[in-house]
Amino acid sequence: MAAPTFRSCTLAVVVLALAAGLLTASGASAKDHPKDPWQGKPEIEKGENRGYFIWTDGSGWHVRWMSAGKKHTYRGTVSSDVALSGFEAVSKDAKDFIKQDGDKVIRFDANAKEGMDGFNFRPSPSSKTITFDLSIDGTKAKTDDVKLGKDRDHPRSVPFTVTR
Repeated sequence: MAAPTFRSCTLAVVVLALAAGLLTASGASAKDHPKDPWQGKPEIEKGENRGYFIWTDGSGWHVRWMSAGKKHTYRGTVSSDVALSGFEAVSKDAKDFIKQDGDKVIRFDANAKEGMDGFNFRPSPSSKTITFDLSIDGTKAKTDDVKLGKDRDHPRSVPFTVTR
């Protein structure tokens, strides 16, 4: 068996470096992004700054937003490939718009200064995808402003889609 040449060793190093780069770029790290980061209710501290909290548990999906003393506008949609059921607005102020629009979409446009508002829903068992398109104060929500599940993980981008 012939000894490896400089060229074959260099090629092997380049291939390994590219593979490592692709894994990093695709976010393949299980530690950084668990399989189901949206599972379980997060700890939500009173007075916490603005943001969205999204989780699922045995009773369905929950979307909440809050502000800590400064008025913010939360606007967006949650949509599914099939029907959503069990829609319920939570702590809605009189001027807030939080409504189910047809079978597959929930739209909201709400102002929050203190406390927490949001809604609950249940996707159909045959649902394959749920898409969250979220904004705060007229601009797409930053990923750091979206906390998923009990570990308060962040999506890779906004909007984001959960594949079931």
